This record gives sequence, C-alpha cells and structure tokens, in this order.
Amino acid sequence: VHATDPLVGVKFTEYYKDHQRGAISDTLATGIGKHVGAAGDAYLAWRVLSDTVLNIQYGHFQPGGAYPAGRRSGADRFLASTTLSF
Repeated sequence: VHATDPLVGVKFTEYYKDHQRGAISDTLATGIGKHVGAAGDAYLAWRVLSDTVLNIQYGHFQPGGAYPAGRRSGADRFLASTTLSF
C-alpha cells in the first residue's frame, strides 16, 4: 500500500446451521431455525506515512431465527488502530 492509496473494502455474510435443531458454539442461540444471522463489515487500511499504517474497521451482526425473539438485537464492533514501524 502506497502513502496515497488507501485499501477500502466491504463484506456481507449470511450464516446458517446445517440442521434446524442443530447446535452452534453460541449457547444463546436456542431458537429453532437454520438462519444464524447476517453480518456486514467495512474496513480501511491506509499507509499514512512510510512507517505509519492506520486501520479502521466496523462490523454489525444481526441475529436470525436461530436466536429466540428476545435475543435478536444486533451487535456492533468498531476498531481503530495505528501501527508504527521502526
């Protein structure tokens, strides 16, 4: 990545269980449904200077039918970091 070329990306993912009554690693997913949920992610990686990289990431997960109705509020994640190489 050059100092003037930021790397930007987005990703959307749907998650499903193999079987409707199957278990997953999240013990809160006690609902009967194959659809675990959907996630959207966006990121920016930018070499601001020759020795400095800025990373910004945002993600949102929206639970699906594998979760009971009371557990279907979404979850957000935000991360910002700077890496200095010397």
